[in-house]
Amino acid sequence: MTIDLATHMSTSEFSTSSPDLRNQPVSKIENYDPTTYKTLAFYKFHKFTKPELEEFRERLLIDLGELGIVGRIYISTEGINAQVSCPEECLPKLQEYVENNIKPLVGGDLMDMNMGTEHGKRSFRALHVRIRKQLIVDGLDSSTYDLSNVPSHLTPAEWHEQLSTYEQKHGKKPILIDMRNHYESNIGFFEGAICPDADTYKDCITAMNKICEEVPRDQEIFMYCTGGIRCTKAGAILQSASGFEKVSLVDGGITAYGRWIAEQKDKKSLFRGKNFTFDARMGEKITDELLEHFKPDGPVLVEGVRAFVKQGEKNMDKSSNRVVIGKQGVRCDHEHNRRTRAVEVLGEPGEILKEWAKAGRDLPPKPDTAVENSI
Repeated sequence: MTIDLATHMSTSEFSTSSPDLRNQPVSKIENYDPTTYKTLAFYKFHKFTKPELEEFRERLLIDLGELGIVGRIYISTEGINAQVSCPEECLPKLQEYVENNIKPLVGGDLMDMNMGTEHGKRSFRALHVRIRKQLIVDGLDSSTYDLSNVPSHLTPAEWHEQLSTYEQKHGKKPILIDMRNHYESNIGFFEGAICPDADTYKDCITAMNKICEEVPRDQEIFMYCTGGIRCTKAGAILQSASGFEKVSLVDGGITAYGRWIAEQKDKKSLFRGKNFTFDARMGEKITDELLEHFKPDGPVLVEGVRAFVKQGEKNMDKSSNRVVIGKQGVRCDHEHNRRTRAVEVLGEPGEILKEWAKAGRDLPPKPDTAVENSI
């Protein structure tokens, strides 16, 4: 069924009556205080056609840009996945826009806006809406599974209760799978979780299938991720492709659980450490535990931030042949908030050619020489 995007989106008050704020620096927009941004996420698996995606992309860029929203939004024939920072005063308008303009496009429902646990300055530099082949790449033939076979979404309270009492009720520990990359689980995880040594989501899916290979299909599988989208897809794969009767995840992921547990005075968090985030915050604290680990086969994490590493030098850690570049607590002298261009390092083109000549490299032909050689 083809959806008429214009019917749903061209009526937006934000695209017709609001001033065009897209080309203005956020700090210059009247009443937009960069210290009051709220970071949030939402997603929905829903079938779009390829022609619909370009128009959808343009509408999101215009409408959300006019609200001063920044972040990353991915759309594909599978649906939409958004992580954004919104000026706090614009949250009601964003909620209204999602309700009136986005929900009708994705079947009338959408994951509620999943608010982060730490806020302040905007967590992204700009607004990007990108069209992708898949929202998250699983490495599988999409015809082998059915995304409409949605796993069970437990509230944080239900998730906490079921995991807390599972062993007592069933006489064994639950199968609880962390569906994130290893550098994410290195700094925080649910107690008792299986944390695969995975670099990508494809690796996570491979590990998940291996873990569940010999498990009876009537045994409930629990899984979690940052905000829920990776588990929603993984759970659908387990149920539709592998025949599991029930896969359960925490609705809103670690983010929602962290927000819920912070309000509980009589409950101890089942999650330990920080929730890794792929934005400027680089993580949200759930508990005060510091769980950073150095792994020879993965990135080094310093307070939840990936650090650069080199091979083949004298190591700082006796168990590894890698060394961390830089020192914890020491600020780098170079700016990393802008792109470094080749000309800034190598000089003007004429200077670059001189360096090439010194190095004995073949220089590109002069324009007339190129013409002569082509005749």
